[in-house]
Amino acid sequence: MKNVTWSAAASPLATSNPMTASVNSDQIQVGDPGVLGVFIRLAWTSTPVGTLTLEASNDGLLWTALDGISDATGGAAGAATWAISDMYFQYLRIVYTRTSSSGTLTGTYNIKRVRG
Repeated sequence: MKNVTWSAAASPLATSNPMTASVNSDQIQVGDPGVLGVFIRLAWTSTPVGTLTLEASNDGLLWTALDGISDATGGAAGAATWAISDMYFQYLRIVYTRTSSSGTLTGTYNIKRVRG
């Protein structure tokens, strides 16, 4: 029987990244045979106005926004959580598209795997 496990600790995705301009996070490699899903938690401070979007790629060069996985920062401190199951991509990244104001973004992720 195979065990389903989450990564032991949340891995950093963004650590005190300034939200003074539009920016892409580093890519997360999630495309190995045992990956079942990914959980992402983002938090921002201050009053940034913009949109956070999750993008996916199979080659790390061409990126596609995943439908239904985005959050508006809305001009106040806040947080977003995204749970993605059935991974069909090699890489994920967060894209912040700034509209106005600024803040600081922090994020973590956990990967759910099958262990045999």
